[in-house]
Amino acid sequence: MCVPTADAKITRMRVLLVCLAGGILAGCGSGGYGPTDLSTDTAPPAPNPAPLPVRSPGRPVRVVTMRGLAFHPAAVTVAVGQSVEWVNRDAIRHNVTTLDAATIASPDLPPGGRFAYVPARTGRLRYYCTIHPSTMTAVLIVTAR
Repeated sequence: MCVPTADAKITRMRVLLVCLAGGILAGCGSGGYGPTDLSTDTAPPAPNPAPLPVRSPGRPVRVVTMRGLAFHPAAVTVAVGQSVEWVNRDAIRHNVTTLDAATIASPDLPPGGRFAYVPARTGRLRYYCTIHPSTMTAVLIVTAR
C-alpha cells in the first residue's frame, strides 16, 4: 500500500487551494472577463478616449497645458459657452479641480490626457491640481459673450 508523504499532501493541498481560489475569483467582479473570454485571442476593448471639447462657432478653444508642475497660462479668459481644454504635457498625472470641487472636477489625466469644460456663467474660477496643490494653481476668468 502506498502512503502519501507529507510533501505530497502539501502539494495536493496547494493544488486544491489554487483551484478553489480560481473558481471563486472567476465568479467575482462586475462584468469582467470570465473563463470563456480568456480562451479567445482578442484583446480587451480599449478604454474610451477623452471626450473632445465642444467647439463653439467663431470661438476658438482655449488650451491650458500642464507642464513643469504648473498650468500654462496661469490665468485664462474665455466667454460663456467658449470651450477650455486642459492638456497634460507632463510625465505624471494631473487633474483640474475648482476650489468648490463641484464646478470643475476632472478625472486624473495621464500624460497626454485631455479634459474639456464649457462654462455656463460668468465669474472667476480658481482651480488647482489636487495631486500637486502647492505648485499647480490657476484661475479661469469667464466673461459675458
